[in-house]
Amino acid sequence: MADRLRREHDNAQRPIGIRSFENEDGRWAHTVGLIDHGMPELMVTGLDRDTGVAVLRKATQDIIDRSGAVDGDVSDRIADRSVMFRALPLERAGRYAMEAANRAPSQFHALQVVWPDGEGHFPWMPGCDPDVARAQAVIADLDPPSAGYAPRPF
Repeated sequence: MADRLRREHDNAQRPIGIRSFENEDGRWAHTVGLIDHGMPELMVTGLDRDTGVAVLRKATQDIIDRSGAVDGDVSDRIADRSVMFRALPLERAGRYAMEAANRAPSQFHALQVVWPDGEGHFPWMPGCDPDVARAQAVIADLDPPSAGYAPRPF
C-alpha cells in the first residue's frame, strides 16, 4: 500500500510538457509526460505552433478531466469543431514524438488529435479537403474507425 501511494505521489509531481516542431516534413506538436500519469501521449499535426500547443493544452486537460481517451473518441471541448482521437502505434508516432517514445518505449501509446476540414470531413473521409488531409499525413492513410463503431463522445 505504501509503495502504491508513493508511486502515485511521484507521478503527481511529474510535469507534462508540450514540444512543437516545424520543418520540411510539416508541423507537429506532442506531449511528453502523460504516460507518467497513466494516459496516452497526444500529438497534433498541421497546425501553426501556437495553435498546436493550445490544442494540446486543451486536449491534455480534457483527457485528464475524463480519465483518458481511446481510439475513435470525439471531443467538442478542444477546438471550434469536434476533433477525434486516433490511436498511433510507436512505429508511426515515434518519429514525431521521439522524446516521449524514448522515455518509456515499452509503455508508449499515443493518440493523434485529428481535426476535420470546414465541412466536417476527417482525412480518411471522401470529400475531405486535400490540404487538411495532407497536413495530417501521419494518420491520413489510416482506415476510418471500425464499421458500426459509434464514437464515444466526451
